[in-house]
Parts: sequence; C-alpha cells; structure tokens
Amino acid sequence: MTQSEPLPGPFGKLANTIAARVVQTLDLPGLVSEIDVAAILDQIDIVEIVDHSDLDAILRLVDIDAVLDRVDIDEFLARVDVDAFLARVDVNSLLDRVDVERLLARVDVDGILARVDVNAIIDRVPVDELAQRAGIPEIVSDSTSHMAASFIDLLRRQGVGLDLIIFGVVQRFLRRRVSDLPSRPTLLVNGEGP
Repeated sequence: MTQSEPLPGPFGKLANTIAARVVQTLDLPGLVSEIDVAAILDQIDIVEIVDHSDLDAILRLVDIDAVLDRVDIDEFLARVDVDAFLARVDVNSLLDRVDVERLLARVDVDGILARVDVNAIIDRVPVDELAQRAGIPEIVSDSTSHMAASFIDLLRRQGVGLDLIIFGVVQRFLRRRVSDLPSRPTLLVNGEGP
C-alpha cells in the first residue's frame, strides 16, 4: 500500500479524513518559504557524498539526450556575457599551447583550394580602383609618350640619313665633290647671318 492510497476500514476512513483536513489547513507555500535552503546546503558535505557515490552508475541512469532536449540553448546563450567571458580569456596563453605544425598538417589545402571560386574572387576585386591607386594610367601615358617621342626621333634620324644619301647621290650626279662644298650655309660663311 502506498501513501496515496486511502486506508481501508472505518478507522482508515477517519484517518483519511483527518489527513485531508491537515493538508487543507497547512500553508505549504508558507512552510516552504520558511525553510533556509542555504543553511541546509551549507551542512551538506558534497565532497563526501561524491566520494561515496558511484558516479559511473549514476551517469548510466541519466538520459543525456533527454536532458539536452530540455535545455533552451538560445536562452542560455542570451544570458551569457560573452564580452566578460572573452575579457577573462588569455588568448596568448591559448595560442602558446597550440601546436601550429600539427594543426597545419591536418589541413587539406588542396581540398580548400578546390572549393575556392577564383573567378568569383576576381570579380569582387576593384581592378579599376587598384589601377588608379597604383598610377597605372599615368605610367602607360608616360610610357606611350616616351615611346612616341623615341619613334619620332628615330624617324628624324632615318630622315636625316636618307637626306644625306640623296644629297650624296645628287652631288655625284652633278659631278661635284662633297669636300668642295661649304660646311655651312653661304650667309653664315660670309658673316652675314645672325
């Protein structure tokens, strides 16, 4: 017989009635509020309880999935002060404990590169802006101007060379010796020029 079952017989009926009246009369919320939970917990030796407990057996009885199903992760995370938590983390100490070589050895670089869409990355690069910042239009303009000037100088030299050849051919045709010709224009030779 459990406590929830009524007691049989006439005395049982009387006991059940008295028990019901006692329960109705009691102010259970008031009684509970009078209990000093902190004082009770202070008297409990958790270490001793844990030392005498078969934690493996207890954990085997716990349905972890059911516990996790009842945890509201979003509510939990909303109550976490991430900034305060990160302020207490010594990042340099954590990084000192990381075996970078071992970490990199586990990285599949070829796999990562195979998943990279290079065309999409290039499409996002502001080529015109980079070219402007690097001064490429000015470099091209300067180079083009320099090349054009060099080409014109080359044409002029070729033209002068061609003039000299034509001049020599004409002088031979006219049967003149080049050494008999004045080295400067006549007005300059006679002193009449500037």
